Amino acid sequence: MRYLFVLALVSSLWPVSSQASYARGDGKPVEVVTISTEKGQAKILANSFGQALYVFDPDGTGTPKCAADCAEKWPPLLVTADEAKRLEAPLGVVARANGLLQVFYKGRPLYTFYLDRKVGDILGDGLGGVWHVVIVAERRFR
Repeated sequence: MRYLFVLALVSSLWPVSSQASYARGDGKPVEVVTISTEKGQAKILANSFGQALYVFDPDGTGTPKCAADCAEKWPPLLVTADEAKRLEAPLGVVARANGLLQVFYKGRPLYTFYLDRKVGDILGDGLGGVWHVVIVAERRFR
């Protein structure tokens, strides 16, 4: 079950090449939502397709460092300048080296992972010790 977190964008963006060119989707709004993971231990951020959103430790809260080959496997969540104006805190944008605008959460640029195929997949979590899903709520057990 998905829970609405923030209505963030007005049109769908989906990666289609390693050159960071993006094709419009079906015109439906993209939302940043929370979902449960397959393990069910936490609520994490995801795009409206249910793909988990990740942060990359080397980015910190600065300019995104995942580009070229890295961005093929970790497509950034991109928006147009008009879409960026509609984002509400804690979401915002940071300019990538190529000038495209990438969505961030609390200053951390957001990415998807190319092997995550269904809602709740978090196959990229912990890879290389530097990729992490964005946990927004943890389940507490008594």
